[in-house]
Amino acid sequence: IVKNAYGGYIKGKQSFIEKVEKAYNVLLKQGIKLDIGDSYRDFSIQKTAYIQNEAARSAGKTVSNKTHPCEGYHVQGQAIDLNQTAPQLNDITSHGKIYKALYDAGLRRISNEWWHWSVGEQNHDINKKFKSYPGSPGDKSNPNKY
Repeated sequence: IVKNAYGGYIKGKQSFIEKVEKAYNVLLKQGIKLDIGDSYRDFSIQKTAYIQNEAARSAGKTVSNKTHPCEGYHVQGQAIDLNQTAPQLNDITSHGKIYKALYDAGLRRISNEWWHWSVGEQNHDINKKFKSYPGSPGDKSNPNKY
Protein backbone atom coordinates (compact mmCIF):
# COMPACT_ATOMS: atom_id res chain seq x y z
CA ILE A 1 0.00 0.00 0.00
CA VAL A 2 1.42 3.35 -1.08
CA LYS A 3 1.19 6.34 1.24
CA ASN A 4 0.54 9.83 -0.01
CA ALA A 5 2.23 13.00 1.24
CA TYR A 6 -0.65 13.70 3.63
CA GLY A 7 -0.21 10.57 5.75
CA GLY A 8 -3.02 8.61 4.10
CA TYR A 9 -2.92 6.09 1.29
CA ILE A 10 -3.52 6.56 -2.40
CA LYS A 11 -7.00 5.61 -3.49
CA GLY A 12 -8.44 4.41 -6.76
CA LYS A 13 -9.30 1.37 -8.81
CA GLN A 14 -7.39 -1.72 -7.75
CA SER A 15 -5.92 -2.24 -11.23
CA PHE A 16 -4.57 1.32 -11.16
CA ILE A 17 -3.20 1.05 -7.63
CA GLU A 18 -1.34 -2.12 -8.63
CA LYS A 19 0.46 -0.16 -11.37
CA VAL A 20 1.43 2.59 -8.92
CA GLU A 21 2.63 -0.01 -6.41
CA LYS A 22 4.74 -1.66 -9.09
CA ALA A 23 6.52 1.62 -9.89
CA TYR A 24 6.76 2.54 -6.20
CA ASN A 25 8.44 -0.76 -5.31
CA VAL A 26 10.89 -0.58 -8.23
CA LEU A 27 11.93 2.88 -7.06
CA LEU A 28 12.23 1.84 -3.40
CA LYS A 29 14.69 -0.87 -4.42
CA GLN A 30 16.76 1.91 -6.01
CA GLY A 31 16.58 4.02 -2.84
CA ILE A 32 14.07 6.49 -4.34
CA LYS A 33 10.85 7.42 -2.57
CA LEU A 34 8.04 8.41 -4.91
CA ASP A 35 6.35 11.46 -3.37
CA ILE A 36 2.65 11.32 -4.26
CA GLY A 37 0.27 14.12 -3.42
CA ASP A 38 -3.16 13.47 -4.86
CA SER A 39 -4.97 10.45 -6.26
CA TYR A 40 -8.71 9.73 -6.30
CA ARG A 41 -10.93 12.82 -6.10
CA ASP A 42 -14.58 12.60 -5.21
CA PHE A 43 -16.92 13.95 -7.91
CA SER A 44 -18.16 16.77 -5.65
CA ILE A 45 -14.61 17.95 -4.90
CA GLN A 46 -13.68 17.96 -8.58
CA LYS A 47 -16.94 19.71 -9.47
CA THR A 48 -16.30 22.47 -6.91
CA ALA A 49 -12.73 22.98 -8.18
CA TYR A 50 -13.96 23.10 -11.77
CA ILE A 51 -16.68 25.68 -10.99
CA GLN A 52 -14.26 27.88 -9.03
CA ASN A 53 -11.71 27.65 -11.82
CA GLU A 54 -14.23 28.62 -14.49
CA ALA A 55 -15.48 31.55 -12.37
CA ALA A 56 -11.91 32.83 -11.99
CA ARG A 57 -11.33 32.47 -15.74
CA SER A 58 -14.56 34.38 -16.46
CA ALA A 59 -13.33 37.13 -14.13
CA GLY A 60 -10.27 37.51 -16.34
CA LYS A 61 -7.79 35.67 -14.13
CA THR A 62 -5.14 33.40 -15.58
CA VAL A 63 -5.74 29.93 -14.17
CA SER A 64 -4.62 26.42 -14.94
CA ASN A 65 -7.15 24.09 -16.49
CA LYS A 66 -9.32 21.95 -14.25
CA THR A 67 -10.86 18.91 -15.85
CA HIS A 68 -14.61 18.65 -15.91
CA PRO A 69 -15.60 16.16 -13.19
CA CYS A 70 -17.28 13.87 -15.74
CA GLU A 71 -14.08 13.52 -17.77
CA GLY A 72 -11.18 13.34 -15.31
CA TYR A 73 -9.17 10.27 -14.47
CA HIS A 74 -8.87 11.38 -10.82
CA VAL A 75 -12.65 11.01 -10.42
CA GLN A 76 -12.41 7.58 -12.05
CA GLY A 77 -9.74 6.49 -9.56
CA GLN A 78 -7.09 6.16 -12.26
CA ALA A 79 -4.71 9.09 -11.70
CA ILE A 80 -2.10 10.39 -9.31
CA ASP A 81 -0.41 13.74 -9.01
CA LEU A 82 3.16 13.69 -7.78
CA ASN A 83 4.18 16.34 -5.30
CA GLN A 84 5.77 19.07 -7.33
CA THR A 85 9.27 18.85 -5.87
CA ALA A 86 12.42 19.90 -7.69
CA PRO A 87 13.98 16.38 -7.61
CA GLN A 88 10.85 14.81 -9.13
CA LEU A 89 10.56 17.59 -11.72
CA ASN A 90 14.20 17.13 -12.73
CA ASP A 91 13.85 13.36 -12.94
CA ILE A 92 10.61 13.36 -14.93
CA THR A 93 11.61 16.05 -17.41
CA SER A 94 14.98 14.41 -17.99
CA HIS A 95 13.32 10.98 -18.36
CA GLY A 96 15.14 9.56 -15.38
CA LYS A 97 14.45 6.65 -13.03
CA ILE A 98 11.07 7.89 -11.75
CA TYR A 99 9.87 8.55 -15.29
CA LYS A 100 11.02 5.09 -16.40
CA ALA A 101 9.42 3.28 -13.44
CA LEU A 102 6.06 5.00 -13.95
CA TYR A 103 6.14 4.46 -17.70
CA ASP A 104 7.19 0.80 -17.37
CA ALA A 105 4.35 0.21 -14.89
CA GLY A 106 1.85 1.31 -17.56
CA LEU A 107 1.19 4.86 -16.41
CA ARG A 108 1.13 7.82 -18.79
CA ARG A 109 1.34 11.57 -18.36
CA ILE A 110 -0.06 14.65 -20.07
CA SER A 111 2.47 16.68 -22.04
CA ASN A 112 2.02 19.90 -20.06
CA GLU A 113 1.70 18.38 -16.56
CA TRP A 114 4.81 16.40 -15.66
CA TRP A 115 3.32 15.59 -12.21
CA HIS A 116 0.08 14.00 -13.50
CA TRP A 117 0.21 10.25 -14.28
CA SER A 118 -2.77 8.10 -15.17
CA VAL A 119 -4.04 5.11 -17.10
CA GLY A 120 -5.25 5.87 -20.58
CA GLU A 121 -4.98 9.65 -20.38
CA GLN A 122 -2.83 9.96 -23.45
CA ASN A 123 -0.58 7.56 -25.20
CA HIS A 124 2.80 8.99 -25.93
CA ASP A 125 6.11 7.80 -27.22
CA ILE A 126 8.36 7.15 -24.28
CA ASN A 127 10.83 9.86 -25.22
CA LYS A 128 8.35 12.49 -26.37
CA LYS A 129 9.38 15.89 -25.06
CA PHE A 130 7.30 17.92 -22.64
CA LYS A 131 5.95 20.95 -24.47
CA SER A 132 6.22 23.01 -21.28
CA TYR A 133 9.88 22.00 -20.89
CA PRO A 134 11.59 22.49 -24.27
CA GLY A 135 14.86 21.12 -22.91
CA SER A 136 13.39 17.71 -22.18
CA PRO A 137 15.20 14.78 -23.77
CA GLY A 138 12.66 13.86 -26.39
CA ASP A 139 14.48 15.87 -29.01
CA LYS A 140 18.14 15.53 -28.10
CA SER A 141 20.77 13.03 -27.06
CA ASN A 142 20.39 12.11 -23.40
CA PRO A 143 22.06 9.40 -21.29
CA ASN A 144 18.72 8.66 -19.59
CA LYS A 145 16.91 8.09 -22.88
CA TYR A 146 15.90 4.48 -23.38
